[in-house]
This record gives sequence, structure tokens and C-alpha cells, in this order.
Amino acid sequence: MAAGFVAPNEGWLYVGRVSEDKTAWVDGPKNVRGLPPNPTPPISVTTTNAIALRDPNSAPGKRAAGEIVAGVEANVTLQVLDTDLSHAKGGGNFLWLKVKTK
Repeated sequence: MAAGFVAPNEGWLYVGRVSEDKTAWVDGPKNVRGLPPNPTPPISVTTTNAIALRDPNSAPGKRAAGEIVAGVEANVTLQVLDTDLSHAKGGGNFLWLKVKTK
């Protein structure tokens, strides 16, 4: 396990808002560095600050309301398992990544 990671080692991480066509960031990327606005797993990301991971079983569109299940320190590399886009009322989509420790 990576330093600073509390079990479980999997969860959803908010990384920002992308354009309607998913080609550009509207507000992001947040919490990770070097992430394209349309990531396709399998990829890895590195945290830029301490983050909280949400319940890996939370429902689509409800990720933000999911229980915090783990904390991760800055500069930890995570494996991206899945992505989730939910429509933002202000336009574009909120992008979440399902991640786990390497």
C-alpha cells in the first residue's frame, strides 16, 4: 500500500468539469496532474494534493454524495479503473475517476 492510504484501496475521485464534447477542461484537472479531458483506462494519475476517495459502490450521478472511504496523500500514483461523467447543470460534464493504489 502507498504511504498515507487507508483501506479500502479503491474509490471515486473528482477531477473537474469537461466540455460538452469532452475535448477540453472547463474547470480542471483538479487533484491530479497531466490528465487529458477524455481519459481512457487503463492509465495512471499522480495526486497533486491530499485527496479523499468516495465509496466505490456509489451510484452514477451520486459520486459526490458517496461516503468518504479513504484518504490519499499528495504525490501518490493511482491506477484508473473507470471513468464516470455526469451532466453539469452549468454545461459540460463532471468527471470522476475510479482509482486504486498501484
